[in-house]
Amino acid sequence: MTTLVPPDGGYGWVIVMAYALNSVAMIPIIQGSGLVFKDLFPLLNINATQSSTIISTNMAFGMILGLINGPLLRNFGYRKVAIVGSLLYSIGIILTTFSTTFTLIMITYGLIASVGLTLSGSAFSLALNTYFTTKRGRATGWAITIMGLGSIFMPPVTTFLLNYYGSQGTLLIFGSYSLHAIIGALMLHPIKWHMKKQSDVEDQDKQMIIENIEKEQSIDTPKEVSEDEDIFHDAPLMEEQQKHRRLTVSSINHDVEGVSIYGFETPLSLQLSETARSL
Repeated sequence: MTTLVPPDGGYGWVIVMAYALNSVAMIPIIQGSGLVFKDLFPLLNINATQSSTIISTNMAFGMILGLINGPLLRNFGYRKVAIVGSLLYSIGIILTTFSTTFTLIMITYGLIASVGLTLSGSAFSLALNTYFTTKRGRATGWAITIMGLGSIFMPPVTTFLLNYYGSQGTLLIFGSYSLHAIIGALMLHPIKWHMKKQSDVEDQDKQMIIENIEKEQSIDTPKEVSEDEDIFHDAPLMEEQQKHRRLTVSSINHDVEGVSIYGFETPLSLQLSETARSL
């Protein structure tokens, strides 16, 4: 009889690459948007308070809607949720290019893009945890390491794009670049496609090893019992020795030492006079 278990490798490493591709295509854009908005917002008459509100809403709104991630993932699976999240994120960034007011940017960048980023991130994290068991830490480390490389290269790339295409052109390129996250989402195969068969014979072998160890321990226990029995048989002899020791100690005249058990020192001359009187 066989049971199905996660691959803990195999196609799971493709999931790691998909996770990294999604992260590189989405998260660095959020970091590079600050450079774009620095030049774009003054042209749209958006002050510093409004710009801070837009960026804060983008970070917070997706976290607030994180409560619905669990039911969505449970009902639709991580692949569908990742595809929808990637599409929402790309649509939000592209629509931000054509937004000219504070309200429109709040809707496109602050709400739509934020929801897409949160849904996609939750789906990819669930897929990674599903495919790996014992190697989960190593897989997560590789995915996050590759994601960090994208964050390093995005600022100089953003500066280069701003010099040639301006703020709106750079945002439009960001939106098209973020569509690569959909490729990563399509790579998220359901876990049932790659489940690995594990025979119950392995479990039986483990059980036999445990039984053999218990048998070896049960063989060693009589020796311990025999030692206890020897100690039990030697008990009368030990008791006789202790009795002889008590008699020997009690025969000693402690008054010769001249010190009372109560801590008072008794003169030796008084002890000798009392001894002569008793004679």
